[in-house]
Parts: sequence; structure tokens; C-alpha cells
Amino acid sequence: TILMLWLALAFEAVWHYVGHDVKSSYQYGKLKSSTTREEVHHHDRDHHHSVSHVQLATELVNRAGAEFMTLGFLASIIFAASNAGAFEWCVASFPPTTSKIKMPKTEADWLHLAEFVHFQLFLAMLLYFFLMARVVKGSVERIKFWEECSEGHIKEGQLSHPMGWDLAVYRCWREYFITKMVSW
Repeated sequence: TILMLWLALAFEAVWHYVGHDVKSSYQYGKLKSSTTREEVHHHDRDHHHSVSHVQLATELVNRAGAEFMTLGFLASIIFAASNAGAFEWCVASFPPTTSKIKMPKTEADWLHLAEFVHFQLFLAMLLYFFLMARVVKGSVERIKFWEECSEGHIKEGQLSHPMGWDLAVYRCWREYFITKMVSW
């Protein structure tokens, strides 16, 4: 019990650190020098009528926290079901001999199956959020570069990425977008 308590406290400390770390992450619009109110739609404003964009890293951490809470809820359901005799009911309601599908034979088998599925969901969540963290990191870098390019910070040395191919691609996409918008 003491070990579990220490592990929970360590997890909470790490989660707290990550939560504070992402609050200083990049947010689109930080580089914008000025935006007039006429340029921005109403739904892009906060309650003070200024432009508001989400921090992708913060959103990812918040959603991961919600998933941890959901998995904790599922763990409590499994615990409650085990203590309430629900797995005993499963053995009686779904006998392994009458089904074409291989069913758990005992109450302990049902409990282990529920715990195994719960752990698989946990591993899938970890993999998903690891992949999404990589996607967010790449997206933030690209969005930041595009914002720098759109703001006219194109002089050598002011970009976060070296000039060259990325800038040429940005200019090509920008030209394509403007051409299509004008021909609309």
C-alpha cells in the first residue's frame, strides 16, 4: 500500500510538472504584431473580444488527463463489479459449455479478463498520446514557421527554421491559395 501511495504521488508530481510546462508552449498568434477586430470572426475571440487560439500541447495534455480519469473510472467499475459479485453472475449467465464462443470459466477468469482488457485500453491510450504528441510537435513547428513567414519575418536570421526549401514551399502554397481565392 505504501509503495502504491508513493507511485501515485510520483505520478502526480510528474503530471503537475508536464501541466505547467505546456502552459508556456507556443500558441498561434503570439507572433502577430496586430490584428484588427474586423479581420477576425466572432467565434475566434475570447470574452474580451481579443483573438484567441488554443495551445495544442496544452489541449493534448488536458485530453490525456481526461483519458486517465476515464481509465480510473473503469478500474473502479471493475473493482465494484468484483466486490458486488457481478463476475459470479457472469459465470452463471454465460456458462462456458453452452456457448460457441470460448467464455471464461470462473469468477476469477472474468475478473482477469476485465483487468486484461482494461490494461490493453491503457496501453492503447499511451500509444495514441505518444503518437499525437509527435504530431502536435511537428504541427506546432510548422504553424510557427508559417506564422513567421506570414508576418514578414523573412529576413535572414529571424526565422526559427533555416530559409530555403521550407520557405519556397510556403510561398508556393501561399501563391496557390491566393490565386484560388481571387478566382473564386
